[in-house]
Amino acid sequence: MQGLKAAAPLLIRRCSNYKKSNLSQSSLPHFLQHSRSLSSSPPTEDDFENQVLVEDKANSRSAILNRPTALNALNTNMGAKLLEFYKAWEKDSNVGFITLKGSGRAFSAGGDIVNLYHLMNQGKWEACRDFFGTLYTFIYVLGTYLKPHVAILNGITMGGGTGVSIPGTFRLATDKTVFSTPETLIGFHPDAGASFFLSHLPGHLGEYLALTGEMLNGAEMIACGLATHYTNSEKLGLVEHHLGKLVTNDPSVIETSLEQYGDLAYPDKTSVLHRIEMVDKCFSHDTVEEILDAL
Repeated sequence: MQGLKAAAPLLIRRCSNYKKSNLSQSSLPHFLQHSRSLSSSPPTEDDFENQVLVEDKANSRSAILNRPTALNALNTNMGAKLLEFYKAWEKDSNVGFITLKGSGRAFSAGGDIVNLYHLMNQGKWEACRDFFGTLYTFIYVLGTYLKPHVAILNGITMGGGTGVSIPGTFRLATDKTVFSTPETLIGFHPDAGASFFLSHLPGHLGEYLALTGEMLNGAEMIACGLATHYTNSEKLGLVEHHLGKLVTNDPSVIETSLEQYGDLAYPDKTSVLHRIEMVDKCFSHDTVEEILDAL
């Protein structure tokens, strides 16, 4: 936590510098884009109630992360609501499977570290512990969930956003998906289960992504196994409509439905996946110092 607190002024300066550059806003980690725009004031009670929305389907439930102006950055309240819903749905025989998506142009840009920074400045250490404990507990619940789970990763999917999606059964990427675990950019480390799923990527791609915070698009996610399915974003309405009509708890039926609307996607020639031999050569060492020497 002290590392996050010390890094906060740096991330705000970086936010200003990036805005002056030619980089597009959509290419930046959420805490660099929005460190100034997220309010330090606590949300109203109505906001709290609507930060996670629920849609009832024929035999499924859809949870919607609903903080679009903050790119659906996750806070303690959202983690607690997800825990409450998911535990109830797991016991409900009328619920066959779950879908999770985000509102606006992001799935989730990660944990709300700006709010965490304000909590630390106010000396609210118990609230900080609750933030991590609640979100980490939800990620564990998702990773051990007994029912099929479909995460629709349409848009920015970073940090904690990867943690509340990758452990599930299915991950649907699109042409608008932007994946990253950028925590090292603020002096932290990839958390929220990232040390598990990054270490299972081909070769030493996981070490590369963890240490650099570099981004992958939807085509790269499907190519390396982070996503299980890929669909062009203009077809998402059809996908969700079809899933909403399913009456099943059988993963194979859900998988067939996702494949029905699937599209082929290949990493372009500039992708790091075409330079995997160089990545392996440089990032296969045991220490960061050796990796830097190799680079």
